[in-house]
Amino acid sequence: MTKDYAEGVIRFKWLVIVMSILSVLAMGYGTQFLTFTNDYRVFFSKENPQLLAFENLQDTYSKNDNVMMVLVPEEGEVFTEKTLKAVIWLTDQAWQTPYSTRVDSISNYQHTYAEGDDLIVEDLVFEEDELTAEK
Repeated sequence: MTKDYAEGVIRFKWLVIVMSILSVLAMGYGTQFLTFTNDYRVFFSKENPQLLAFENLQDTYSKNDNVMMVLVPEEGEVFTEKTLKAVIWLTDQAWQTPYSTRVDSISNYQHTYAEGDDLIVEDLVFEEDELTAEK
């Protein structure tokens, strides 16, 4: 059988070459329709009770609706009194936006470090009235 197959390929070599090229072109054309998604929802039906419960949990406690505000000081230094006061003000204003559940900022970032056997956790940036050039 292998011998017959090999003889057939040799006998119809141009047909095999043309058919191989056409097959590769057809498959290559089809690759434009291949997609990849990292959304886990594709593995579940829309009526899946666990998925519905999880989405209800996400609707209640977290969402993927994010807004990023970036401050770029003209002088290029972020840790100046003027810039930090602006960051504190913007952070406070962001908390006032409707439906906000979390605001991350350098003004409310917790800085952790060790002193001997103690683990110290404190604000990276102190309150606005405590800001000085040294801090």
